[in-house]
Amino acid sequence: MQLQLSNINHRYANSRLLSLLNINLALGTGVTGLLGVNGAGKSTLLNIIATIFLPTEGTYQINGVNALKYPQEVRKSLGYLPQNFGYIPEFTPLEFLHYIGTLKGVKPKALKNNIAELLAYLNLADASKTPMKNLSGGMRQRVGIAQALLTKPQLLILDEPMVGLDPNERNAFTQMLTHLAKESTILISSHIIDDIENLCERVVMLEKGMLKMDMSISDLLAQTEGHVYEALLDKHQLDQLKADDHYQIVRTKLLGEKVKVRYVSTNGSFANSQATYAQLEDAFILANQ
Repeated sequence: MQLQLSNINHRYANSRLLSLLNINLALGTGVTGLLGVNGAGKSTLLNIIATIFLPTEGTYQINGVNALKYPQEVRKSLGYLPQNFGYIPEFTPLEFLHYIGTLKGVKPKALKNNIAELLAYLNLADASKTPMKNLSGGMRQRVGIAQALLTKPQLLILDEPMVGLDPNERNAFTQMLTHLAKESTILISSHIIDDIENLCERVVMLEKGMLKMDMSISDLLAQTEGHVYEALLDKHQLDQLKADDHYQIVRTKLLGEKVKVRYVSTNGSFANSQATYAQLEDAFILANQ
């Protein structure tokens, strides 16, 4: 699977501002993470790749096929989990998945087998005949994941897929994606940066609708090394750190009367600090400094 976006611009109706500006992006087999602060354009980009939105300008091809002109061809090999997927409250997971599979044109025998496999793998078999409106948020999220995987897609787009999943479910889902990534193109958007770091080989970052970064996670972490620090500070020192624009706090943890602070800086360290290894969250904060 080869996906190519060229010079993609997007403007919402009745808006003079572009929500996406000159996006050029090529994706192949494997897992790519999509990062950006709220309003950066992530959901708009995902909806264009999923053929739900049309760009204002630009071209989009999958394996040489014009995805804007022939969206139905793309949808045959596409699985999409939006951040808030729609479902019919009275339908059970079994009924909902049959409904979605039928709309996607999956043959009855293959559909039956795929549904049974996904319900078992996502630990939904016991809830398969319970109305969706009576399921927990985590269970509904797993049904959303199942509908995205129903056709065993070559292109899988996931917007905040881990929301509501417990640690065991997250682990099972991670293993599933790792297996799928051997033959599929997977694009994941998540505010849980640890998930992106654990799942993805590459990260794409948007800022104000523009492509700010596109690189392997290993290269990004190497680039961030030497700019990440930890310190144990009292309240007065913490206030000094917060007030200095040279330092961006990643996280804090209260330890007795002091606070353990992790921060990033391109201008050296604060007093009593030690350099530490870089994580993707550090790189994200540093890039948005």
